[in-house]
Formats: sequence, structure tokens, C-alpha cells
Amino acid sequence: MASAAANGVLQRFHPFLKKFPLSNAINTVFTRKLHSKELKKFYKTATISQNNGQFEINLDKRKLRTPLGNVFIVPNESLALAVATEWNGQKNAIKQNKMNLTMLCNTAIDNPLQRSKTDLIRSILHYLETDTLCYRMSEPEDLLELQKQKWDPIIDWFKNRYNVPIETTTTFALPCISDATIGGIHTQLNSYTMWGLTGRCYF
Repeated sequence: MASAAANGVLQRFHPFLKKFPLSNAINTVFTRKLHSKELKKFYKTATISQNNGQFEINLDKRKLRTPLGNVFIVPNESLALAVATEWNGQKNAIKQNKMNLTMLCNTAIDNPLQRSKTDLIRSILHYLETDTLCYRMSEPEDLLELQKQKWDPIIDWFKNRYNVPIETTTTFALPCISDATIGGIHTQLNSYTMWGLTGRCYF
């Protein structure tokens, strides 16, 4: 169970998410066929430019586009700089399957599955009862203590930040997730933009 902890719902809200890698969900949306093939690098430098309050990525003088042909536009400068850094980090070949932020942004921009805000929220909440952090081993004791040491701070932060109870279990039975908890998390998720929900859904 411990190996799957980084894919839990609770950690997607945590402020230190940058520690965790993107899950394989990104490759579920844009299949490996689109990203596994290496392309010869055709540009020298990736830069950013502002356009009506949003930011574009330029490969030399060419605008970056998504797999569906949309202009690659992100809502803030920090994200644009991070994506440009990914592209500037490519050497002789463009390894698209290693460019996690670019793939995540492509998903947000193209929305290839045409998922609505309600769909994304439902998808995130679906995994709440099976979040790895809620399941503990009763034995051996040293493993249980390690789980408490590593996972309890995240659960405690989540409970205090969103004022909702989160139960854990040492059995195979689902932990009790109250309607109040689900409602509170739903309210929080509903306050996010589609960009925010996409990040939490596919992270």
C-alpha cells in the first residue's frame, strides 16, 4: 500500500505537492503513442510572451501548440516559465513523455475527453474512500508506526485546513467518510477553476 501513497486524494490538496511525481493518469488522457516517439529538436530557445493577461510559449518564433492544434496558453507566468524550462531542457531530441507539465497543460487546454467541472470533481471524490493514506497495517508494528509518522501529518493538515473529519482503518473495510466531509471537500473543489481541478485530478 505504501508505494501508492503519492496518488491519494488527500495529498493533492497539500501545499508540498511538488515533491510528488505526476501519476500515470496523464498518459491515460494523451496516450503513450502521442508522447513516446522522440522528435528531433527543431528550435534553439523556448521563451514566453504575454497575451491579454495570459502567457504563451514560443519555440524561437513559432507558437507552441497542443496535440489538438490549439495555441498553448497558460493562465500565469510561473507556469509558463516552468513549461519553457522543460522545453529548454531538451537536448538533441524532444522527449515528450518526460515533459510532465507540458502534458498536464495539454490536457487542461485540449480537454480531449470533454470532461466538465462536475465530471472532474466526481472523479476526485470517487477515490476518497480508497485513499491509501486512510489504510494502515496493524502489523508489523514498525510499519504501522512508519505509516503514522509519514502519513498522519498530511491527514492532520487536511483536517485542519478544510475543517473536515478523516478516519483511518486497519481493516479491509472502507473507512467511514461522512457526508459532511464529502460536502466540505466538494465545496472546496467547486471553488477551483478547470485548471486547478485538472491539476488535482491528474496529479
